[in-house]
Amino acid sequence: MLHCARHIKVCSMLVLILLTGFGSALRAQVSTGTLSGYVTDPTGAVVVGAEVTAVNVGTNLSASGQSNQSGLFTIPNLLAGTYAVAVTHPGFTRLIVSKVTMDVVA
Repeated sequence: MLHCARHIKVCSMLVLILLTGFGSALRAQVSTGTLSGYVTDPTGAVVVGAEVTAVNVGTNLSASGQSNQSGLFTIPNLLAGTYAVAVTHPGFTRLIVSKVTMDVVA
């Protein structure tokens, strides 16, 4: 199982983006997880349609998701590793969270 949890408070664009990863091994040698969280503005209101992109720092492979009506985004099937996560939405400053780690947990 993979687990990653991180809370970030930023006053400029997005006050809170809660990142949680979890998942299970699909095969004996391959472990993947899901990165998910909520995108909100400085007032705590959800941001619908924000683009969230996770880039694996080691492989430079990227995957993206978009926040839904509840502000929730999900990026499935991420390999264990360290990611840089960027959040963008028109009218907001781009937010980049570096060193988001997806670890294999026994």
